[in-house]
Amino acid sequence: MNHEKIEAIVLGSILMEKGAYHVVSNILQPDYFTGWHEEVYTAIIEVNADGKPIDLLTVCDKLKSKRSNVKAYDVAALTNKLGSSANIEAHAWILKNKSDKART
Repeated sequence: MNHEKIEAIVLGSILMEKGAYHVVSNILQPDYFTGWHEEVYTAIIEVNADGKPIDLLTVCDKLKSKRSNVKAYDVAALTNKLGSSANIEAHAWILKNKSDKART
């Protein structure tokens, strides 16, 4: 599975499943994501820090407030790539390991 697809699965899981972010927050860093996925993950972190629920609306609002060029449609499309969030922790570790390998 390629890196970008794993990123999309993890982000989609976070956006769709309450509590999913807290499962992966100690594993993942924003720089494990590429391109606009990094912006989305950073917005997720900030929404959580603001004490708001993490969902499509709050993350898109955060991106808009930061004047991001990421479109709400693209963020919403991340949720279409999701089969199940049951394996989000395993996917997060795969993403982390692929990122670590790319740095060495």
